Amino acid sequence: MTSVTQSLDKAQSTGQARSGLPPRSLGFDYQMMVLGAFIVLGAFLDGWAHNHGQVDESFFTPWHGILYGGYALAGARLVLKHFNNVGRGYRWLKALPQGYMLSLLGVLVFGLAGLGDMLWHTAFGIEENIEALLSPSHISLLIGALLIFTGPLRAAWADASPGLQSGWRALAPAILGATGVMAMLSFFMAFGYFTEDFAYLVGSRPSGWRQLIDAMGVLALLIPTLLLMAHVLFLRRRWRLPFGTVTFMLCAVIALMTWFSLDHPREFLVLVPMALAGLLGDGLLWRFSATGQPLWLHLMGFVTPFAVVILFMVFAQWLEGRELWWQIHMWLGTPVLAGLLGFLLTFLAFPPVVPSVAD
Repeated sequence: MTSVTQSLDKAQSTGQARSGLPPRSLGFDYQMMVLGAFIVLGAFLDGWAHNHGQVDESFFTPWHGILYGGYALAGARLVLKHFNNVGRGYRWLKALPQGYMLSLLGVLVFGLAGLGDMLWHTAFGIEENIEALLSPSHISLLIGALLIFTGPLRAAWADASPGLQSGWRALAPAILGATGVMAMLSFFMAFGYFTEDFAYLVGSRPSGWRQLIDAMGVLALLIPTLLLMAHVLFLRRRWRLPFGTVTFMLCAVIALMTWFSLDHPREFLVLVPMALAGLLGDGLLWRFSATGQPLWLHLMGFVTPFAVVILFMVFAQWLEGRELWWQIHMWLGTPVLAGLLGFLLTFLAFPPVVPSVAD
């Protein structure tokens, strides 16, 4: 701290003020990518502990310690970077590379939300089941976390350097940032995610109101595919993505969501059919990049969600050794609907050319 103060005093006394923002550093992006992954994994570990009876009615648990430890490391790295750049003459409000001042704001938001979460638990007790996903204090933590670990994504988005527009080395921080967003949104919508219960659609129909049961099954298949397509198309709107992006994003999030509500290690085998669906998407996306023909993008938008849903149904039957209780109207219509929604999303990412209006 003394050296930082001395350099700050020197910069102020000699008038070495710098305009603009510090340049982007790919090394710093990678550091924040790793620390952001720490936060995401900490959140899923805490969720796993809640789902498997490893928590008591207190705020101070080992699982919270891991989550907040990741937050503390990320916050400390941002603050250190900020003070170092201030010492080099950058203004306080412009002392971090493009995209990272919002991450610093996220540190404040997360810290205040953490304090609020402790007070919330003290006042109202530990949330259970869906309550934990919709708790206002937890959603505030989500907002802070998203701001923190999407710094590398924002930095990459704003960088027009020719050598940093393609390939895994250049785009990994951006892809990991988007994957983290997708994972956390999936976490908070776990009640509508197909990995929550692999046996839900097979064997005997669950007792209860049929329309509600069918609707939950459909939503649990549509929500994950829509999240996947939204994030992939968002990234593709900006970059020519490296092959394997779709597969990585899909399998990384499915692995986390499976672990989140794991009943048996065999459930991780779902990654095999999901990888096949992801590779289909990667192949079609590569074809679009190679030819520039929108047909391949629109085809990817349909085929990828369709494959995710239909392959999951096949896997669930194999895993449980029983057949779907849905009739063909449902088990074929749901993947078609997922594909149609993905197809329509491609037009949002790459809309048709608007003709110029004649005077």
